[in-house]
Amino acid sequence: MNLRNHTPKVILALILLTSAAIMIAASYSDSIATEEAKNISVFFGDKNISANDSLYSLRFATVACAIMFLLFLYIWAKKFLGSWWGILPVGFTAFSPAFLAYGHYVRQDIIKYFAVLIFIYFLTLAIEILSSIKLAARKRKYLKLIFYAAVIFLLALLFSRVTGIPASQLLPQGKRWLNLGLDYSLRETLPALIFSVAALFLAIRIALKKLFSRESISNYIALNPAEVSIAIFISAYAPLLIFRNASTDYIFSLTPFVYVLSASIIKNFVKSGLNRRIKFGVTIFLLVWHIGTALLAYPFYSSYLNELTGLNNKWRYSTGAKYDLGVDLKRLDSWLSKNKISTGKIGLDYYGGSDPNYHLNDKYVNWISSYNAPIEIGIDYIGVSLHKIYEAKRILAPGEKRSEEDEYLWLNNIYNPYKKIGSIHIYKIR
Repeated sequence: MNLRNHTPKVILALILLTSAAIMIAASYSDSIATEEAKNISVFFGDKNISANDSLYSLRFATVACAIMFLLFLYIWAKKFLGSWWGILPVGFTAFSPAFLAYGHYVRQDIIKYFAVLIFIYFLTLAIEILSSIKLAARKRKYLKLIFYAAVIFLLALLFSRVTGIPASQLLPQGKRWLNLGLDYSLRETLPALIFSVAALFLAIRIALKKLFSRESISNYIALNPAEVSIAIFISAYAPLLIFRNASTDYIFSLTPFVYVLSASIIKNFVKSGLNRRIKFGVTIFLLVWHIGTALLAYPFYSSYLNELTGLNNKWRYSTGAKYDLGVDLKRLDSWLSKNKISTGKIGLDYYGGSDPNYHLNDKYVNWISSYNAPIEIGIDYIGVSLHKIYEAKRILAPGEKRSEEDEYLWLNNIYNPYKKIGSIHIYKIR
C-alpha cells in the first residue's frame, strides 16, 4: 500500500471537514441573513413555523451542497492539475471568506457556483472536441474564431435573459469596472489576492511570448482546454456583470475558477527553471496564510474585508455595505449580556432580515438618526448597521435628496466606533 498515493485524499478530506465544521458553527452563531426569511417561506409556505425551527435544517442542506461543490471542483481540477496540485484551488475556495459565508446561508449563491462549474465543464469538453478535429490549419483557425464568437454571443444572450436587460446594452455604467475590481480586491484575503495577481502577471508574460514566437496558439488551446475555457468564461462573464449593472455577489461565483486557472499557471512556473523548492514553498505558504486568515476571521465572514480597507475609510464602508447581510444580532445579544451596560438597553438602527425584538427582547430600542442622541431617555449606547452608515454618508447621485436629519450629524465618531460586532457598529454616547 503506497501511502503517498493516499495523502492527497487525506488532505482533501481534512480541508472539506474543516470547512464544513466552520460553516456549521457559523450557522448556529448567525441570525437570519437578508433573503433567508423569504427563501424559508418558499419551502414552508405560510405555516406558523418559527424561523429558527426551519433555519438550521436548511442551512445544513446548503453546507452539504457547498461541500459537494468542493468535491466536484477537485475531481474536475485533478484531471488536468493532478491529485496534488488539484488540492490548491480547493483549499483556497474552501477557506475563502465569501465562500464560507455564502456556503451556509439559505440563498441562491451556491447555485451560482454550481452553474458556473457545469458551464465551464461542458465548455472544456467542447474545446477538446473542437481541437481534435483533423482540419487544415487555416480552416481550424476560422472554426475556432467562429466557435469563440458563438460562445460569447450565447453567454450574452443567456445573461440578458436572466437579468431581463437587452443584450445590445453594452456600455458599463459610470465607474462600474473600477468598483467591481475594488470590491473583489477588498473581499479577498491578501494571500489569495497575491496568488491570483502573481498568476495573472505570469499569464501575461506567457501570452506575450507566444505572440512573438513560432509556437502555435492553437496547439496551446488543444493542450490546455480547461484553462482556455475558464479564461473565455471569465472574459465574457465579468463584463456582462458590469454591462448589466448586476449585483457584485455574482462575481464571487468566479473565484474558484480564478483559483484553478491560477494554480495551473503557478504549477507550470514552479516546475520550470531554477529554485523549484523555494517557489513551491512560497505557494504552500500563501495557502497556509490564507487558511489562517479565514480561521482568525471566524465567525464574521459575511462582513469580512481585508487589510487593504485600512487605507481608505470610504472603501471600507462602501464595499462593506454591499455585503451587509444583517447576521450579527445574536452576537450583539451575547455582547450586551456579557457587558452589563448601565440601562440594559441599546438604541439600534438595524439593517437585515431578522426581527431585533426576537433576539434582543427588552434590550432593544428602535433608533434612527432623526431621533438625535438618546441621552435624554437614559440610553448610553447605540448600534448602527454598516449599511445604514453608508446610506447616511454616501455621496448622492444627481437628483437624489437626503435630509440632514438622516445623516447622523450628532454622531461625530461615526467612522471610529467604540466596538464592531461584525457589520453592527457600537457607539458609546457618554
